[in-house]
Amino acid sequence: MQKKILCFWIGLIICLSSFAQTVKLTPTQMQEDFDVFQRALKEAHPGLYRYTDTTTFTKMFDSLSHSFKREMTDQEFYQTLTPAIAQIKCGHTKFHPDGKWTTRYFYATDQLFPWQLYFTQQKVYVLESYAGNLPVAKGTEIIAINGKPVSEVVSSLLTKIFVDGNNRSTRYLELNQGFSAYYANLIGSSPSFQITCRKTDSTTSSLEVPAVTVSQIEAFEKQHPKPEEPTFQLKFLDNQTALIRIKVFYPAQKGDDYEQFLKESFAQLKTRNIQHLILDLRDNEGGLDRWGAQLYSYLTDEKFPYYDRLEMTPTHSYSFAQYADMPKFYGILKMLIKKPKNGPHLWTHHKNLKVQKPQQNAYLGKLYILTNGWSFSVTSEFAAIAHSHQRATFIGQEVGGGYYGNNSGTFIIVKLPHSKFIVGIPMLAYYMAVSGYPYPDHGVIPDHTIEPSIQDILNHTDRELQFTLDLIKQSSLSSNGN
Repeated sequence: MQKKILCFWIGLIICLSSFAQTVKLTPTQMQEDFDVFQRALKEAHPGLYRYTDTTTFTKMFDSLSHSFKREMTDQEFYQTLTPAIAQIKCGHTKFHPDGKWTTRYFYATDQLFPWQLYFTQQKVYVLESYAGNLPVAKGTEIIAINGKPVSEVVSSLLTKIFVDGNNRSTRYLELNQGFSAYYANLIGSSPSFQITCRKTDSTTSSLEVPAVTVSQIEAFEKQHPKPEEPTFQLKFLDNQTALIRIKVFYPAQKGDDYEQFLKESFAQLKTRNIQHLILDLRDNEGGLDRWGAQLYSYLTDEKFPYYDRLEMTPTHSYSFAQYADMPKFYGILKMLIKKPKNGPHLWTHHKNLKVQKPQQNAYLGKLYILTNGWSFSVTSEFAAIAHSHQRATFIGQEVGGGYYGNNSGTFIIVKLPHSKFIVGIPMLAYYMAVSGYPYPDHGVIPDHTIEPSIQDILNHTDRELQFTLDLIKQSSLSSNGN
């Protein structure tokens, strides 16, 4: 009897889940949602036209407004609007179903791609199986999924990932971290996946692998956690070389004291007469604006500007206000905005807008900065300043944030009336005090671009750090006349 009752409830849940997935939005509902969607972006986003001109957006919005001719599931509607958000080319802009802001897994959470993959700009490789047994060797190359060349799958997804400008390094890291989610959200799902692999002898083979659930992926990630590390750390690698690792630019752990860390660390660098400093900012996705300027103040002996300006869109009453949650103290915020007769509205109450002073114990030796696509936001701001002043040798991959600034700060949260999709719109456009960079749609591109190979990943080899140490060794030999 108990088994029958249990089966009844399981069946009911499955039916309700299936029903929920097939609920559709009418053309009228989608049109109303889209109207709020585009008004919110046009009126409130401070960097809407930063990388994409008004003509392109006008054509895109006009095309979208004529595309709601039939009923769509919420997933189809999400897939329809996502390219418009991606076209803003702003990594801080958010777009997701209601209640899903902490996860990438929006749709088909019971039919997800079953393997963890590693993406390079040329190929895709297998790392692990979320379900336990991996039927192919780790490092095997994948060339097709469900009959479609993997190059086409990747190309399709890359254009729909939200990043600053035309950055590519962040896009690949996002696929490394969440390919199963991106595939389910933006391409589709199936009970199993037909996967074609290329063997080491260049022959191909195909196999069918059952899908996994989000619970299986979460269990796998729990069993394979990232190594724990302190928020800030200083290491002395030899009597001439030190490494400072900053995981994030905010106090992530109890007792974190950034100012004290910097003060003590740079005092030690001076006492030990360190000649080579490696600053590891890989995977540092940002945090507190001031911390970036503070870090650079320990790396120069000259005063320097940091932010050039912070722009906002006009703060009159928004036409979409009934669907929006405004930041706390928004009323006070409006009163503090500078509104010149000509030009954009400006936020002038930020310490980083002042000329910054160098620290007394500033390090002036050779500096090497390690970055990748998740060196974002505050990290990319700091990197732009260091690069603009030709202060360091950059090693790794392109930073995730734009060289000339980003759109971030506080957010307006808009909920579309029928689909309940959330649009998170940053209110400030940050412009860095830099100039002359020839790639305005990119972040800092390293002096030495190092992309880990699949063997580096499998062997846990830190190729970027090893390259840097070799570079330092060569520099030391040259300076010694050898």
